This record gives sequence, C-alpha cells and structure tokens, in this order.
Amino acid sequence: MKKPAFLSNERLSRLMTALLLALGLLWPMLWALGVESAFLTATLATAALTALMTFQAAGKKARVICFSLLGALLIGQFFLPGGGFFPSSVEAVKAISLYFNGVTTAPLLFSSQIALLLAVVAAVIGYAFSARGVGYIPATAMVVMVLFGLWSMGKQGFLWYAAPALVALLLLIAQSSHEKSNLFQVLPMAAMLVALGLLIAPGQNVVLGPLHKAAMNLKQTITDYLFFTEPRNVFTLGSYGSAVAETGGPRYVPCVHMEHVADPTAAGDSFVGALSTALAVGLPEDAALTFASHTAAITVSRLGAMPSLPTLPEVLELIRTRSGAGLELSCLDALR
Repeated sequence: MKKPAFLSNERLSRLMTALLLALGLLWPMLWALGVESAFLTATLATAALTALMTFQAAGKKARVICFSLLGALLIGQFFLPGGGFFPSSVEAVKAISLYFNGVTTAPLLFSSQIALLLAVVAAVIGYAFSARGVGYIPATAMVVMVLFGLWSMGKQGFLWYAAPALVALLLLIAQSSHEKSNLFQVLPMAAMLVALGLLIAPGQNVVLGPLHKAAMNLKQTITDYLFFTEPRNVFTLGSYGSAVAETGGPRYVPCVHMEHVADPTAAGDSFVGALSTALAVGLPEDAALTFASHTAAITVSRLGAMPSLPTLPEVLELIRTRSGAGLELSCLDALR
C-alpha cells in the first residue's frame, strides 16, 4: 500500500523540525510576558497550524482542502464576538507594547489574545525557516533574538523553554550538512546534546568578567539604538562625558577621570539615577550634571553593578576634593 504523500519522511521531518522550532520560540515568550496560563491553548494552536501548513504542501488536493478551510475560517471571523482574530491581535500588540513601556500587568488582561497571536507568528516562522533550501542561519538568528530578549528582560530562568528550538537548530544544521540525513535518527542525539548543554551551563550567579562586560556594553548599545523611544535632552558619551541638547548645538560636559577604572558596568544607570535625583530635589541643571558625572566616575572605579554604586557622602566628598568642580557647594545641600 502506497504511503500518502503527507506521511513521507521528508514531510514528517519538516513537520517535526518546524514544530520544535515554533514551540522553542513560543514557550519562552509566553513565560517572559507572564501569560503562561494560556500555554495549552497556544501550544495546540501552534501544532495545528504547523500541521496544516505541512499538509498543504503534500499536493494539489491537499492545497485545495487547506485553502478552503482557511477561507472558511477567515469568513467565520466576521461572525465571532469582537471580530475574531484580527481585532484581538491588535489588542495583543497594544498589551505587549504597554508591557515594554512599564505596564507589566497589561498582558494578563489579554493573555488569550497574546497567546494566539504568538502561536500564529511562531508557527509561520517555524514552518518558513525549516524548509530544506533555507538553511539554518535564519532560524539561528530568530533563536538568538529570543534568547537575547530573555536575557535583556532579566528572564534567564526561562532558558529551558527554548530547548525545542535549540534541538531544531541542530536538526537544521545536520540537514544542511547532509541533505539525505534522516532527522528522526539525528533527533535523540540532538535532544541529548541540548539537555547536556543546558545542564552544564553556568547559573545566573556565575559571571565571567570580560564576557559580562562585553555583554553589558552590547546590551546598552542595542538598547540605545533600537529601543530608544522617548525624547531626551541629555546624552551619555562614555569616557567623553555627556552632552546636553540645546538650541544652536550640543553643550558638552566633560568626563570625571579617575586614577583607576575597574568596571564600566552600571555607569550609565548611576549617571541617570543621580541626574534624576538631583533635578528632582531642585538642583540647577549644571549642578545636577556635575553630580551625576562624579557619581558615574566612582561607579566605574569599582567592580560589579549594585556594589559599585556610591553613597551620597562619597560623591559629595569627590566633588569637594576636585575644588567643587566650579560649583557653588551650598547648592549640594539640597541632596541631603
């Protein structure tokens, strides 16, 4: 008896790889956004959509069936309460946007809508990037983006949920290297390697200094260039100091140089925190910038993030030892 086309090894291999990739992208996002309560719904939706896309590629008849079903679903959207998938997707995007703007409870109100939207996006990406001729680079880029997102959000504990995507990457690499590879035979070894890698990976409290420093610099650069959405008047320039945007051109505030620079981690955070505090208590802008620059200078002279942050007396003492840095020192009393 002839095996149906959609049950061929090639179709099943693509279904398996696409589903693993999709779930490995979906699950971390669900947990990171706090909508894990919709885990089962999102997983089933992803599996169904991935299977449907795989089935439609089996032949002309399968394609007709799938597109007829898809058309019926699209028409049915107009009869569903609230307009169905498309309006709910808009609400989901708004909730996610609110989450990244500090309203972390927004996704909880739209957990079903967010889960369904993420399921559709993950399924489409998983299927598109698991094609034999695509290679493994696009899928690798997507997985790296998700892992970076987890790290930048402080959600490294959810790394395990990306394990299916890591397994899918190994399968795609094997497929790219040997086109006739039987991915079902490769699967156990790939799963074992991913599990072993995650088990021996250092915990969150294990930090390698140079790698941590490079990672934090990369995170700050990406945040500045890609996720910067609010207008600002003050710009930090690293070892060059800072600049204030004014009519007629920027006004530069020089960096406060220290004899010993240990770690630049948290320099920008301490600068922004000190500047905000100084402005909030009524210091003039020049005094606030000087206070912030001296705070950041002490921060970079110490190791770590939180441990490197100076106390108020330490910052005031540094300013005084630098001849007041051109300030009327009495204005600093407002900080006490």
